[in-house]
Amino acid sequence: MSHFQKILLVITAFLSIQIYATEPDSLVIKSDLSFHSNLEKVAFESLDSDNGPNYIYLFIAIDDSCGADELNDIKRRISNQISSYENNSKFINAKEKKKVKTIYSDIHEDYLKKYEEGQYFPDLFNEGLYNCVTASAYYGLIFQNLNIPYTIKESYDHVYILTYPETFSIRVETTDPRKGYLVYDDRFKSQFVDFLKESKLISETEYKQKTSDELFNEYFYKEEDINLLELAGLQYYNKAVDCLANQKYEEAFAMVEKSAYLHPSERAGYMLLICVANVLNGCKYEDIHYADYIFKAARYDKYGIKNDNIIDQFIDVTQKLLIAQYNTKLYDAYFNRIIDNLEDSVLINEISFIYYYERARILLNDNKFDLSLVFAEKAYNLKPKHVDARNLFVTDVLETFSQINDFQESLDQLNRYITTYPDIMNNNQFNTLRGTLTLGMSVDFFMSGNTREAFGKLGAFEEIAENSTLDFGNYILNEVLVEAYSRAASYHFRKGNSKASREYLERGLKYAPNSYELSSKLRSLNY
Repeated sequence: MSHFQKILLVITAFLSIQIYATEPDSLVIKSDLSFHSNLEKVAFESLDSDNGPNYIYLFIAIDDSCGADELNDIKRRISNQISSYENNSKFINAKEKKKVKTIYSDIHEDYLKKYEEGQYFPDLFNEGLYNCVTASAYYGLIFQNLNIPYTIKESYDHVYILTYPETFSIRVETTDPRKGYLVYDDRFKSQFVDFLKESKLISETEYKQKTSDELFNEYFYKEEDINLLELAGLQYYNKAVDCLANQKYEEAFAMVEKSAYLHPSERAGYMLLICVANVLNGCKYEDIHYADYIFKAARYDKYGIKNDNIIDQFIDVTQKLLIAQYNTKLYDAYFNRIIDNLEDSVLINEISFIYYYERARILLNDNKFDLSLVFAEKAYNLKPKHVDARNLFVTDVLETFSQINDFQESLDQLNRYITTYPDIMNNNQFNTLRGTLTLGMSVDFFMSGNTREAFGKLGAFEEIAENSTLDFGNYILNEVLVEAYSRAASYHFRKGNSKASREYLERGLKYAPNSYELSSKLRSLNY
């Protein structure tokens, strides 16, 4: 069971007991956002415009079915509402309380027909259906355009507006304070309280003395001042909760990302984590977009996500895409997408190691040694002390270079490996290959008549044998060794130097004591 499965049961959600004291680190960047309509895209682009946010678009855009006619109608009605006050001298000259009362009554009479949960801003104009979030949004738009000072209060289970907050503090209620704001069920509340207890953010005594409702209300909510932009984020949060309840996890995630972008909060961070956990739980990774959930989850360290959890998830990707399906194209795409969007260098290295090691291992099993070597070297480069990575790399080297006829080219590459990875000299198979290639070059030089180079390579071999551990039981090494020293002895014998010939036979027998050929030649010299 991966961490993202376990997290559905137990989430270490918060690291500070003052969970609303500060805004969380940025969990969502603009490039993360996906838009279900051009209107929504334009609404979010307005956040960076010189004219400032288009609040009407931001509130309407949550409805993916809103067309141009409906949009223009809502804009017209809002504009007419504002104009009815701007062009009314009686209203302009009225006292502050009278202005607020007039606006409150007009909107209630003209628009607020029926309170109903799960409704959004366009529903207020289309059918008169509203809740405290959407009604407060409309009041806020009117007050802002009329330059009436106000603030929006977000409190437990409710949103309301406070006009003239520095002087008269006139509260504008849109509905029963217990309504208009999505309510969490008892199971959700109980789980959240358990999270607090598991995280040791509440004591055992507090857990026993207070009810789940009391603890939930105390730690999950806190009254604060928010603005219209944040209220738009709150509408997206409500939509995310609704999607989550209907098990539309990806849609819920898209909504809460927009909520967190507009209104960063610990609550939004917690919801992001819940959505990711549900999306990745049992995921088959059939599409590349699931990679986004993995690298985004790496940002949620404040909510209990550790590097090991992200690594475990990538191992799951490896198991399902590479090992079970051998879908290298999609697996490679997952790796590149995740790595390109991670910032933690330690995490990047760990995931990279898994990727390179597993790619190399699978290719090695398919006898594609040259391709495997490319990945094996990268894995070994990341973890030169890793025994399995070293052995995989050496195996690829042995298989690849044993098939190359150019001994010098192979030796040059092996020496470059030694320079880059000094620890590789601790591997006797690697040293055995170096020794075999060196002796092979000696034999070639003897055969071509270049005895100077031939004896030089014998000396180079003996230096390797002196400073490294070789597998002298290796058949190929043994065969080449016997031939090289036999040719060296024959060369001196032809020159009439029996002493030197005997010496090279004895030196050869030092490495291959059971060689019948070397022993026979030595015996014939002694008679």
